[in-house]
Amino acid sequence: MNKISSAIADIEKKWFNLLYEYCKKEFSKVNLASHDHTHHRRVWIYAKQIFIELESIGYKVNVNNIEKSIIAIFFHDVGLTRTINEIGHGVESRKLCSQFFRQNLLKTPEDFEEVLKAIEKHDDKEYKSIVYSKKLNRDNIMSILCVSDDLDAFGELGALRYAEIYLLRDNNLKTLPERVIKNLDKRFKNFLAVYGDLKNLVKEQKKRYLLTKEFYKNLQKEIE
Repeated sequence: MNKISSAIADIEKKWFNLLYEYCKKEFSKVNLASHDHTHHRRVWIYAKQIFIELESIGYKVNVNNIEKSIIAIFFHDVGLTRTINEIGHGVESRKLCSQFFRQNLLKTPEDFEEVLKAIEKHDDKEYKSIVYSKKLNRDNIMSILCVSDDLDAFGELGALRYAEIYLLRDNNLKTLPERVIKNLDKRFKNFLAVYGDLKNLVKEQKKRYLLTKEFYKNLQKEIE
């Protein structure tokens, strides 16, 4: 086991069950399969993949960022149990994360405000919270969370996830394909901008992105 895989295993031992069970409990109160605890688990899996890929190209990953990332990831969409508003749910997720640490008397990680900010701003698909710079840490929480979350929008499951949340927010089926494709393209563009040099990951995720895009392009033709 390499250094990063070992660090991830230690962090999961400390946090995974606690965070996953909390997330599962919160989503048991609502019917939102597209963004439930299983979505959060998949996002964490993608994040782990990014950390490992970064290490494979010689990038020195900050272990503290791995710990902060697992917390941010398992809270980022919990606010959807309170509101399905695109922007508002991030604010609610942030509140729930703070509340969780207070009520359970848990020690917050260093730079906890960074975790809370990432949770609150993660669904800004204009990516105003991510500054593209060669000096930016590749393993910063905002990038890890946003990109890992974006990757779960790709593939067959991603196509279904889009349909559920978009139709809940706006039940206009005729405009659904156009809305999804526009958002999907932004997600893939951001992924390439941040981690385009992770060739194995890009190759894998491009196929999934194109699958989702093709589904909605075909749907658009049928609707027209």
